[in-house]
Amino acid sequence: MKTIAYFTDAYIGADLSPKYEGDISFHGKEWGLPLVRGMVHHANQNDRIGAVIHGGNEVFSVGIAPKEEGFFLTRNVKKEEYTRSSMDVRAVAHGCTVPFARTIGHHDPHRNTSSLGFTRHSHLFNQEALPNTQVIICQPDRNPSGNPYPFSYNPDEIISLVEQTDAPNILFSSSYAMNREELGISGSGYKYSDRTAALKKFVQERLRSGKFNSVLAISGHALRHHRARYGSFKVETCPSISQNHPLAPEYPCGFFCEVEEHAKTGELFTRPKLMFLESAESAESVVQDASSRELKALKRGFQNKVRRATPGTPVTSRPPSDLLRPKR
Repeated sequence: MKTIAYFTDAYIGADLSPKYEGDISFHGKEWGLPLVRGMVHHANQNDRIGAVIHGGNEVFSVGIAPKEEGFFLTRNVKKEEYTRSSMDVRAVAHGCTVPFARTIGHHDPHRNTSSLGFTRHSHLFNQEALPNTQVIICQPDRNPSGNPYPFSYNPDEIISLVEQTDAPNILFSSSYAMNREELGISGSGYKYSDRTAALKKFVQERLRSGKFNSVLAISGHALRHHRARYGSFKVETCPSISQNHPLAPEYPCGFFCEVEEHAKTGELFTRPKLMFLESAESAESVVQDASSRELKALKRGFQNKVRRATPGTPVTSRPPSDLLRPKR
């Protein structure tokens, strides 16, 4: 049975200590691009993986304060560094022996995207990996309202893509979750408009009428693992592959998941995984199923505690051996 490997928010260039004790940190500067290489290598070495999707925010497009201050600044990073990181991902993706889709997130470039290897508009993606599933990559539009995050999805564009397929299953990849308000991540910190209500209503009507068997909308950006279900319509958000491991915060968690069709029901489901690279210079890795303890810790998202964290320890090697269980 083939699968689709999904990972998100590589955050290449982000090297952030947590603002508060126990909060999320990022290891994207040292480990972002190596983790992308690791995912491609993992896909190339495993016959069961038929396609790869990155869920958005490959690069990190804002500057950062000194580590001891631990918060984001709004100034742009150097344009040449930002562009070079996107071109590096394009080069790595070209080395993937199975189809590789790049979802656009709000940190990713939104100009000259074709030269950087992105498909700018929402589009149908590979249906061979999961033969009963049509994949739709949802790309955002620029929102003229002037919000700090001026991007949203065009439901008419995406619905027209849904209407082009006869597949019983639909897999949506979008950077922003389709149930973002329920996750509690709307509001002043995330001022972009959510225009997915019409799309959700359309999909749910099709499910009730029997047009579809199973629909899964998978996304990143929320920096947490969360699952919700509305009948046969599932919504899942995934943590950043380069954010800290919840039980060993000095290391990236390496989170990704494999999307499959259930052998009996045909319903879409995911298997959460963790990838530990041998080193930042090597694409070799140990991949294992995420434990229930790790998944529970990855549900937390950003914290609101007032105690400051101490600067993180630089990551230079793989995690302690007690985190590594035998391969499955």
